[in-house]
Amino acid sequence: MSNRSWRTAIWCVAAVVTPAAIWAIALPWPADSDLGFVLPVPVLAVMALSGAGILLLAGGQSSAGLRATMAILGLTLLGYPCLLAMSAASRGGPLVAGAAFAGHLIPLTMVSVTPVLAVSVVTARSHRGWIAAILLVTAVTTVVDITGVRVLIVLASVVRMSGFVLPIAATWPLVRNTAADMRRRAIVCGMASVVPVLMLGLTGCAVAIAGLTWGATRQRPTWLMRRSAILWMLAGVLAVVTLILAAGGVLVASAFVRAPVAMLVGVLLTGAVGLVSVRLHHWAGRLIDPRAEIETELAGLGEVSGHRRMALQQVLRKVTGDPSLSLAVRADDTWVDADGNPISPPADAVPLGRAGGDALVICSRPELSGRIARVGDWGSLLDPAVMEALSSRRRPGRTGRPPRSAAGSAATCTTVSRPTFSASR
Repeated sequence: MSNRSWRTAIWCVAAVVTPAAIWAIALPWPADSDLGFVLPVPVLAVMALSGAGILLLAGGQSSAGLRATMAILGLTLLGYPCLLAMSAASRGGPLVAGAAFAGHLIPLTMVSVTPVLAVSVVTARSHRGWIAAILLVTAVTTVVDITGVRVLIVLASVVRMSGFVLPIAATWPLVRNTAADMRRRAIVCGMASVVPVLMLGLTGCAVAIAGLTWGATRQRPTWLMRRSAILWMLAGVLAVVTLILAAGGVLVASAFVRAPVAMLVGVLLTGAVGLVSVRLHHWAGRLIDPRAEIETELAGLGEVSGHRRMALQQVLRKVTGDPSLSLAVRADDTWVDADGNPISPPADAVPLGRAGGDALVICSRPELSGRIARVGDWGSLLDPAVMEALSSRRRPGRTGRPPRSAAGSAATCTTVSRPTFSASR
């Protein structure tokens, strides 16, 4: 189904469901209902609207699996407050009451599955094993809940909460094996996998995960992919995780020791987790910094004596995601490409180096040019390639070929297509 057909179907569903949702949410909620709690109408309305918003975000997904998962998440989040309101008002009988009691299980499962599917789309790597593990945890804990055995129910609750670690384990290890734009998207998917641990509530988790997933899997770059946005979001996530772990440590310690000792445990735990969080934040910052990325890739190539220009061009292509990018290096008064052939670079080439630029990068997409320009002073990154070009031009007996035009040196650069993400296999 195309995105346009999907959006049409979403609007048709909304036209049918909205009147029913309004009717259900407006039902009187008695204080002595069997549910044991009361949710005000504004809270129910926010939950329903959040589900509708996630449905609309699902329509923009190119992956059928991720689109279906987000659609299930949106539909169940939209229907959950309606079922609660109907059950509280004693409408619908035992069937509605049972659905209201278990209505949170499906969206809780989908918030764990969604980041895993998203990172599969971004990296084109299948994660069926992790998804199967998440579904298995949900199935087993649900069956245990049905048995009604109190000890087993408590154990199942612990297993269900521990299951939120599975999406984290499935997403973050892939960050090291990515580069350029894909790396940023993988980090955003990793942040989405951490959201359930933050205990933001079902609605908050679902909305945050859907938004991060939407930003990470969009074919066109969004503001979520900016380095500053990623680092600010990651800092917020790590700060909340630190506070939650510290508070949990204090609560657990207070059950065994006196209050002052419990507070000391909390302070020490905050310091330890905070130190790890700061190091993780710096690590992520280095990973998505263009200069650090280029340095890492160049170091990974090892000794490339005699092929430094080609090595630099290869790294630039990988970092930018542009397989047709061309590098031009100044050798005396002549510009040469990575093969040593004289060229005439175009006016829109991106200068590298210090004043005036010792090298140029020829590419067609403005966002790629900006990514290279943000590296700033290239310094030692560029010096080996420049020295190699000078040495090659000044070698006795070498005669240069006639300069080629930029169109001849990088003809394919003007036809670079936008990278696309394929669904996981």
